[in-house]
Amino acid sequence: MIKRPLYNTIILLLCILFVFYLIISYNYPGEDCYITFRYVENFIAGKGLVYNTGERVEGYSDFLWLMLLAFFRWLGFSPIIISRILGLVSTVLLLWVASYYSLKKKQRKIEWIYLATPLLIFFNPMLHYHHGRGLETSFYAFLFIWAAFSFKRRNYANSSIAFAAMALLRPEGFIYFWLVLPMLFMDIKYSRTEKFPYSLPLVRLRFFVPYLLIVGSFFIWRLSYYGRLFPNSVYAKTEPFNFLWNPSLHDLLQFIISWSYIPVFALLAVFTYHKEEWEIQRSLLIPMLLGGGVLFFTIAVGKVQAEPFQHYIPLIPIIILLLQEFLRAMKMRVDNNLPLIIGFFVIFQILNLYTSNNLDSPKTRLHSRTFQYLFSWNFPARISWYFDTMPSLLNGDAGKWCKQNLPPDSIIAADQIGQLGYYSGHRILDILGITDKEFASKGYSLELLLDRNPQADYLAILSFLGDKKPYIWEIRESFEKPAFTEKYQLRWILRPRNTYDKTEFLIYARRDLIPDAPPEPEIIKIGPNTAEWVSKMRV
Repeated sequence: MIKRPLYNTIILLLCILFVFYLIISYNYPGEDCYITFRYVENFIAGKGLVYNTGERVEGYSDFLWLMLLAFFRWLGFSPIIISRILGLVSTVLLLWVASYYSLKKKQRKIEWIYLATPLLIFFNPMLHYHHGRGLETSFYAFLFIWAAFSFKRRNYANSSIAFAAMALLRPEGFIYFWLVLPMLFMDIKYSRTEKFPYSLPLVRLRFFVPYLLIVGSFFIWRLSYYGRLFPNSVYAKTEPFNFLWNPSLHDLLQFIISWSYIPVFALLAVFTYHKEEWEIQRSLLIPMLLGGGVLFFTIAVGKVQAEPFQHYIPLIPIIILLLQEFLRAMKMRVDNNLPLIIGFFVIFQILNLYTSNNLDSPKTRLHSRTFQYLFSWNFPARISWYFDTMPSLLNGDAGKWCKQNLPPDSIIAADQIGQLGYYSGHRILDILGITDKEFASKGYSLELLLDRNPQADYLAILSFLGDKKPYIWEIRESFEKPAFTEKYQLRWILRPRNTYDKTEFLIYARRDLIPDAPPEPEIIKIGPNTAEWVSKMRV
């Protein structure tokens, strides 16, 4: 048993260590976050919540995150840096709140088994990876735990606000309030025989009013401003209920494998449910309902282009809580159970050492990254890197080249609109539809591209290094048709100077804009050379 003050001290020390561990781990933003950053810059510049000036399209899917970044941008801070810091704070708060989820409010003596939650969160590499990618992922996972923790403590007003924040943060966030609604009625049912802190009308008022007021107002504003109930990215990215060929199922399997099968063991908590008293059943039911909602949504929408396992990140603390409850229940029911529990953790670590995840193995295996960070030659530099804007990658360098070499009033059609759009400043036609309603609803087609009015002056398309063709098959196939080649010519190839990048950008131009262009494209080297890249490399 651990006394409460000692437990509090351990959690505080873990949180402090977690800050330093996150700083030296993954500290470079991804691609999609720059879409939000561009919305932030336009909003602060007085152009409205738009990607292209004058075009009201909700190409972001993280309204609350955007507002947080905009606030700090208004104060003068770079959204690139602030997004990493907010991700770090969110991940540390997640560890803090989750560490107290299973404890009673005034519990003085704590089983050592409850250290499983903070330790598993501390060492989870997927949380390390996503905290610094510039997206709302870590903040969203924290809101899950905050909502679950508040609801379990019967702080219905706080949980209502947390669920409302989830609805403002992610398009699917509104569903989780309704998933726990049956729990509220079960609380009311049990309140007739147990001591209850509030009158029933007050309970309903505290739970429903904040959520309905906040979320209702937000949806009314969204409908009036953008003309749609959901972000444009929802229509562009999802393939609803595509169960026959569903990459989400494959991603789920890889998620389980990459995490050394711990999610499978966490499911064993389900079998302990019926043997528990109502308060412990509540602590199991809440993460079960929320986790089930995450799984159903992710599988139902089908293929979603996202960072590795991004939509499963809220599941991580939920799975850890269920695993802890299973271990606690097992400890209560089996005498002298310590060797068996230790055996489970040994099994997890053996699986972790020898299981290879073929999608994102280096970023999700528990043991390898810690040693890589602590013993890497550039360990001291990592701390300072965290607080600079870092050199852009190829996409950003391509955007800077476009800003310097293409007319500022030209229109660029592109398949990578994050860093390229953020750094170029041009009006961007998103042919994959995230920030374009027409491509989102109809999908990409050459006819749609050529019939746009006004037409794209240039096209910036990602390609594999040396291939000289678009890497997305549908675009590659359409660009070989006479209707396209008669109108556009491959004019420049933006190739990285370093030997690490394996992609390049193809810049097509309308033939009437380059009447005297040579038949072969000009190859232009951009970005840092290999030596500079190595000296600044973020692994």
